[in-house]
Amino acid sequence: MNIKRDNLRREILKVCLSKSDKEEIKIKANSLGMTTSTFLRNLGLGFKPTSTLDQDAILELVKINTAQSRLGNLMALALKNPEKMSLYGDKDIATKIDTLLDEIAKLQITMLSIVNNVNGNADK
Repeated sequence: MNIKRDNLRREILKVCLSKSDKEEIKIKANSLGMTTSTFLRNLGLGFKPTSTLDQDAILELVKINTAQSRLGNLMALALKNPEKMSLYGDKDIATKIDTLLDEIAKLQITMLSIVNNVNGNADK
């Protein structure tokens, strides 16, 4: 291993804190998936922390969006095939599917807005 001696982390920096400050720092570090030491070192060196919780939320919204898109595509395909639609016997099914497609589109717009808000807040 060829590690520069300057890069070894051997120096200790002591900081006086109240119990509540220490707990708050620990909670923030944990929410970012970091140790307290890494969190403070990164802040001290000017790095902006990004929350892993926000990233996880965005990934979940992307999964939901994908599932809704698949469902919408299947419904649209069903509407284009009148022979199969007649098997259901419900004359109103096409109207119901159209309504569901509209609701899916509205939900996707809402989710996109949420993702944009989360990304905007992460940049601050």
